[in-house]
Amino acid sequence: MCYNADILILGTANTTSPKVEYNPKEMPTMVEISFHSEGKPMKLYFSTPVDEKSSKVQILKDKKNLRCHFPKSELGIFGEACIKKLPILDISSLPRWTAKEDLK
Repeated sequence: MCYNADILILGTANTTSPKVEYNPKEMPTMVEISFHSEGKPMKLYFSTPVDEKSSKVQILKDKKNLRCHFPKSELGIFGEACIKKLPILDISSLPRWTAKEDLK
């Protein structure tokens, strides 16, 4: 069982590969994703620990997506896999959309 998400991001032209940190180190239930040059990191909280070694986060610049794959840890953890708290995004620094074409 795993957590999968495609997160829409804007302005991928100057975006570097994301830096991913797992907390707490022993059995991570919080993942922090940041881009080195841009604002606050995005935090994802999970109901069960994730497996850091097989997790993947990548930028799909052509689709303007951040694709995330976080497998659930297999260390005797039982229960449903769900994202506990959705990330809070600072939208004040994002450009204003003027038409549907801006999303493509």
